[in-house]
Amino acid sequence: MVVKKITLFRFIFFPLLFVLVLWVFVVRVYHPPIVERTQLMMDTYWTIKIPGGKNRIPVINKVFKRLRDIDEKFNISDPQGQIYQFNQFNKPITDPEIIAVIKRAREVNVMSGGAFDITVGPLLDAFGFFSRQYRVPSQHEIDSLLKHVGMKYLLIQDDRVSKLDPQVGIDLGGIAKSYAISEAVRVIRANGVKNAMVDGGGDLFAMGLYAGKPWIVGVRHPRKEALLGKFAVTDMAVFSSGDYERYFIEKGIRYHHILNPKTGYPVRGVFGTTVIYGNLDKIGGLSSSLFILGAKKGIEFIDTIPGAAAILVDDKQKVLFSKELYRNLN
Repeated sequence: MVVKKITLFRFIFFPLLFVLVLWVFVVRVYHPPIVERTQLMMDTYWTIKIPGGKNRIPVINKVFKRLRDIDEKFNISDPQGQIYQFNQFNKPITDPEIIAVIKRAREVNVMSGGAFDITVGPLLDAFGFFSRQYRVPSQHEIDSLLKHVGMKYLLIQDDRVSKLDPQVGIDLGGIAKSYAISEAVRVIRANGVKNAMVDGGGDLFAMGLYAGKPWIVGVRHPRKEALLGKFAVTDMAVFSSGDYERYFIEKGIRYHHILNPKTGYPVRGVFGTTVIYGNLDKIGGLSSSLFILGAKKGIEFIDTIPGAAAILVDDKQKVLFSKELYRNLN
């Protein structure tokens, strides 16, 4: 009996050993190492991940070069930049890339019923989000600035953007990142790479597959050290907005950078939003719009966009899903 037991063990063990070796081989074949690089640009950390060997490094370097160019062009604090010149000295913007992003901002502004508005720049500045010298402006100051908030004060043409109100100012931070990600993806594809991850401070685009399967993306909870959930995505953008990203607290009140263009104050009632959408060129500004519109109107807004899905956490930490996402979860 003892011999039979040992024989049985050997009979089972060697096939299992073979399966284990085969499994390790398969994992190595289908789980190639990821070449990953991270750099600080556009006031956030950018990470590029491409499955493969060291031959992917030149592609990543090209991506970061393109991102640096965009960072310089859209830098609101650069005295030589067109956005600074526009805001401070009323000089028209003539750069085609900046004009294209402003045109997209106008589209989102119309879609969201005015919720997304790049002309809140002076209000952000008043709260100290540009200088990082945070303060709460007086009601009189906010009311004065609100008189110059609105896309109607911009004259947007094909070859230039100029002001109809000399006191209007713009901030493209809520939409320029999506353009930068789309350009990073364009560079990667132009170099023959089909599978990659471009992550710009939590806003990302998952290209193709990793090891033959969709990329797994986690969405953080805006108030807990936990994830709201994980999503398997391929050729999808995942963008988030939250009151936890840029904020300060004064007298126990949180003041964050997502402002309501109608009141001039940070939006209340929502902690975080995430939008999942396959159209990278059209996702910019959607998560901010969803946040500003609030729980009910925000979800209704996303539901009007075919193929877009969203998840929202309100100020009671209730999690809401758009119809598209709800269908995919059930």
